[in-house]
Amino acid sequence: MPDWESYWNNVYQNKADTPVFWDSDPELAAVSDLKRFKPFMDTSLPLLDLGCGNGKQTRMLSRHFRQVIGADVSSSAIQIAREESAAESNIRYLVFDAVDTVQAQELHQQAGDMNIYMRGVLHMIKMRDRPQFTSNLGLLMGEKGVLYQIELPTEAFYAIRTLPENVTASIPKLVHRVGFNLEERERYYPEPDWLVLAEGNDASMHTIYSLESGPIGLPANYLILRKK
Repeated sequence: MPDWESYWNNVYQNKADTPVFWDSDPELAAVSDLKRFKPFMDTSLPLLDLGCGNGKQTRMLSRHFRQVIGADVSSSAIQIAREESAAESNIRYLVFDAVDTVQAQELHQQAGDMNIYMRGVLHMIKMRDRPQFTSNLGLLMGEKGVLYQIELPTEAFYAIRTLPENVTASIPKLVHRVGFNLEERERYYPEPDWLVLAEGNDASMHTIYSLESGPIGLPANYLILRKK
């Protein structure tokens, strides 16, 4: 996706002056999420951090899983993640497009069944590509893997509109897309193929930072699923 590569390349070229919009403290992201999904996962399986960006959450997750794979569609994001994770021994990063079935097949052949951690990714996938995207997630998971996704629903974007302009001005244009609501689950994770282990609307994602008030939590929902 050229827009994501352009975004991350700009971050890479101007690291000191370009804050990453959703670069949450792991205590407000991966650590909070772990409490929900870790009991459902076999931690001996690889964990795929899909849409890993600069690897901040990946590094936290690597403390809880034997092997973690950070994957992102942007090569510049992966370059940043590799440089910032040089001291980590159980993480590998790769440029990966999960909409591409051939790439998904190749990764599954290399790594076997895997768990997937997906934070704010599905709502960024174009509507026409979402069925193929979620089908490929199932391919990667195989028989043993479990998927955890946390997403911004439509109401989160209404909440963003109520924020001061000096806060919303930092939001990249490519983030302005329709969210994912749990009512849409059957469209992308049909019941004949997927088993819901847990779900809820009582989550939040701290994706915006205000100099006045610090991290701002937006309403979020989560799903924990495996293939039937």
